[in-house]
Amino acid sequence: MFDLLDQVEANLAVSKIGIQEFVESDEYCNKPLYPRQQVLLKLMFLEELTGEEEDILDYWIAGGAGGDEILISPNIRERVAYLREQGYDHFQEVVLVGGRRSSKGFCTGVAMAKVMWDVLQLQDPGKHYGIDPDKAIYFSCVAGSEKQAQQFQYADLVGTVESCKAFEPYLTKSLETEFRVATSADLRRIQQAKNRGNKLDRDSAKLRGNALAANAGTLRGSTTLALCIDEMAHMIPGESKASADEVYKAASPSLDQFGPDGIMFCNSSPYSKVGAFFERHEEAMKAFNPEFEPGEPLNKDGSRLNGNPLNFALQYPSWALFEGYKSYRSKYQPSHKWREVITASADWDPKELEEDGTPKWSARDKLKITKAKADEASNPEAYKVERRGKFAEVTDAYLNPSMVDRVFMGRPVGFSEEGRQLLEAYDSDWGEGARNLWKYKAHLDPSSTTAGFGFALAHSERFEDVKGNLTEHVVFDIIKRWNPEDFPGKTIQWATVINEVIGYIDLFRPYEVTFDQFQSAEPIQTLQYALQDKGIEGCRVYVKTATLEHNWFRAETFKTALNHGLVHAPNDTEDLELASNELKFLQQKNTGGRYPRVDKQDIGPIRTKDMADCMMECVDGLIGNVLAQTMRDRAVSAVMATGAPGGFRIGGQHQPSLADLHPNLAGYYGGLGREGEQRKVGYNTVPHRGALGGGRRGVNRGQRPSRGRR
Repeated sequence: MFDLLDQVEANLAVSKIGIQEFVESDEYCNKPLYPRQQVLLKLMFLEELTGEEEDILDYWIAGGAGGDEILISPNIRERVAYLREQGYDHFQEVVLVGGRRSSKGFCTGVAMAKVMWDVLQLQDPGKHYGIDPDKAIYFSCVAGSEKQAQQFQYADLVGTVESCKAFEPYLTKSLETEFRVATSADLRRIQQAKNRGNKLDRDSAKLRGNALAANAGTLRGSTTLALCIDEMAHMIPGESKASADEVYKAASPSLDQFGPDGIMFCNSSPYSKVGAFFERHEEAMKAFNPEFEPGEPLNKDGSRLNGNPLNFALQYPSWALFEGYKSYRSKYQPSHKWREVITASADWDPKELEEDGTPKWSARDKLKITKAKADEASNPEAYKVERRGKFAEVTDAYLNPSMVDRVFMGRPVGFSEEGRQLLEAYDSDWGEGARNLWKYKAHLDPSSTTAGFGFALAHSERFEDVKGNLTEHVVFDIIKRWNPEDFPGKTIQWATVINEVIGYIDLFRPYEVTFDQFQSAEPIQTLQYALQDKGIEGCRVYVKTATLEHNWFRAETFKTALNHGLVHAPNDTEDLELASNELKFLQQKNTGGRYPRVDKQDIGPIRTKDMADCMMECVDGLIGNVLAQTMRDRAVSAVMATGAPGGFRIGGQHQPSLADLHPNLAGYYGGLGREGEQRKVGYNTVPHRGALGGGRRGVNRGQRPSRGRR
């Protein structure tokens, strides 16, 4: 036994090894790495990069393909240098926001195994960290359920440890949800007990990996050195035993007792911009300047705080870690050749060639690229989240985010000749001629003076569509919000708001300015008197009562106009960016009644909808009737046509009339009167209710049934 202990301690006396050697060397885990997986792991452990790896890091910092594919913590090199100077061996919090099948679990599994190996080299970790020598040190994998944790993240961790040659002398037990690794101090205590003739029934191995369900109680008070919260974005109250926020708060104090050696992995495919996972991602994406302390203001006005260098985040699509595999050869895996990527991108060109003229992609890669293109075409929004690794604006969003983005692209190019002539007619400085250009409407959505006020002003304008038809569109001229933080005492001054609104009315001369009913009586009177004093006529100012029914139909009108590309707004102010987010974060909520409610979120980054309400009111007021009439016209003009099973039309785009398809059937229906009554010459008897052209069942037409007769 002592020979084994001597061998164990000799192995541990070896100098610390790098993450690449630990993973790829046949003396350790013997697992080949894609080159970009290697760069990610080296960044986690603050290691030096080669020249080629520095180029990959530059590519990530620049955003990857297209400049917006990959997002990495700002000032990543400064963070690494700072932590090295402070004596850290790795980041303390790693946030991986990756698309599905992006190897998040694999990279985290080998990283946690490396941390366990480094702790094992301490020989007596309990003594080193000053904790009770009888306490176990945990490396925990947490997921929404224990089964999920066991099948995925824990499987990656235990698989790495079990297959690692260097761990073989220390691995004492491996179960479905827990494995145990004995330190040299554990082995020595076991041997000493045996020498005294004591029989030990309890496994005293102090390093333990386990799979846990998301339960804050199991983590609170535990001696956890490394923790992975897997699929953190999907830990929602009601769907798991604890929310991600509860698990994170329960685990943080446990990691603190291990100082710089503690590490937490927050991993997930993205979901919505709500919850602890998105908050951890945003925290790690704050700029870091080593000249300032973490949390210290970077700007003089205190608007931006210095980020925490202990945090590191990488947001990347499913394929980002698999690129560039063909030309890569590892010194630890010289004979290994990757034959394909795990996940392909819909953006890749299957016909692309290398510089030497050889195909860039293997045959299996080409098949995966083709499938990726088909997957994105079938459901672009789902592909954006699940594969491109982009956060959805909100789950169950009422409006399509891509349609909202289309709104804030400015005026359409192909406006009508009438509009072109009007534009040429008015002065560039918006003089008198501007007032008569179009029909304007404004809406003000006041709240309490310590909250925000929304405002929007828009006009209707006719534009040509691709077929040359003129269609009414809504173009927003002003969208803004008054914030209490911008006023003395952080309280909005009505006088300032009214004076600004009067300026807009004088400039644009809207036919009406409507107010939401909340705290609007006094400002309406003030505005009416001010317009009279200025001699501004023809502008009606009144309250638009927002009932549940009105709000629902208003929202549906806006949604219809949005989806048809009839709404346009500029994008050159912060207020407009907030307005865009307000629209994206709207949710449809059931009320238990006839009409649902379209409302803001109670949690998350966007919890206002003042400007969104103003935009909806303007669109409804300007083109709501036009849209309703268009829908009625389409419904009236629709005719029945033959089709395949399931309602699919047969043939091309031509919609023939019923007379064209079935003359006899058309004649039959032409002979039908109202409510299905078949006309007969010389017969004017009105049929009984429920009968088709006759009396009740079993009764001849025109006969009155006797009493009691059926």
